[in-house]
Amino acid sequence: MKIALAVHAFDPQRDDASAWNAEFARRLARLGHEVHVVSQGFTKAGLALPIEAHAIGRVRSVIRRAAKAEAELRTLGADIVHDLGLTWYADLFSSHAGSPLAMQASRVAATGWLKRPVMRWRHRLLPSYRREAQLARRRLDNSGAEVVTWSEAAAADYQTFHGVGSDRCHVINKGVDIKRFAPHVRKLRRETTRRKLGINPTDLLLLFVGDDYARQGLHVTLQAVRRLVRMGKPIRLIVAGEDKAAGLDRQAARLGDQVVQFLGDVHDRLPYYAAADAFVLPARSEPSSQSVLEAAACGLPCITTKATGAAELLSDGRDGFILDSGRSRLLADRVAELFDGQRLQKMGQAARRTAMKYPFERCVDRIVEVYDSILARREADEPTVLTASHWRCDPAHAARRAA
Repeated sequence: MKIALAVHAFDPQRDDASAWNAEFARRLARLGHEVHVVSQGFTKAGLALPIEAHAIGRVRSVIRRAAKAEAELRTLGADIVHDLGLTWYADLFSSHAGSPLAMQASRVAATGWLKRPVMRWRHRLLPSYRREAQLARRRLDNSGAEVVTWSEAAAADYQTFHGVGSDRCHVINKGVDIKRFAPHVRKLRRETTRRKLGINPTDLLLLFVGDDYARQGLHVTLQAVRRLVRMGKPIRLIVAGEDKAAGLDRQAARLGDQVVQFLGDVHDRLPYYAAADAFVLPARSEPSSQSVLEAAACGLPCITTKATGAAELLSDGRDGFILDSGRSRLLADRVAELFDGQRLQKMGQAARRTAMKYPFERCVDRIVEVYDSILARREADEPTVLTASHWRCDPAHAARRAA
């Protein structure tokens, strides 16, 4: 099968989403598919993968960028066009961040009621937000493209904000490399990493991973750590990822020397999964979180909220804790339960068993099944809507759309 993937930037080392895209492309090629990637640019690590690269160059406007990607995709004659957030021309669309309109609504809901009118005004009038919403609507509203979401929560957002019916939406959990992210890594790297970080053997070490601290709940995590410090608990926190706009370093500094360490952008998080005792992500909105599955695969109990897609995979009290809301008191109470060494160990083992149900291969196979179903309907000439592939097969329609 000739598959075209459309992505913003093809760099396996950039962030979670980029790493996932690169691994997905690599595994498609390993299955024998001809993989073409259309992107603004490629790094050496990206070009080293078994793909055909098609660079469109850097374009600031998301609308012009999408149009330029569409023009490139039309020339490829791929069997399947799978967009991962770059354009509106596709048979199948996926987004690591979920619906942009749902994300905007989440930002407004999390804002104090006095500031909400200002936030709504920004979303309506600022060009960046308007273009983001325009691209999302053109991609999904009244479109023939099918959608892969990483959680039921994200699927509900697409239904609410874009009218995407269940016949067009496929919920497929992302999956994790269960061989790379595994408990044996903790045995190999735990003590060395903890010594480098200055973590005492008796300290309970929490790991937070994120790049949008306000949405993902770092401030809540810091407040919970402060509560535990006041209780006299030997608690430490490391933060992987970077959000320059957050300005939480001063809040962390007030907790005492080295209680909280900011690691900055970290490409290889394995040493920190190895060093940690538990993973925390008290997010108010997170359609999917690769880091939760990675942490679970390494044998870490995960504490998150019902607002995260990853919570759909966990069982409260068995392999982690699922909070009703991101409140610091609730988070502190659950972390306090992990100072029981036996319970911590049992929950970590259960987390590993949970992660093993979602190997990366399973995710890839299920997406390929969606590709096959799209091709089968096309061959049977039974679709009820025109997709990107039908535009390619219908020159008159393609000409009208291009015009």
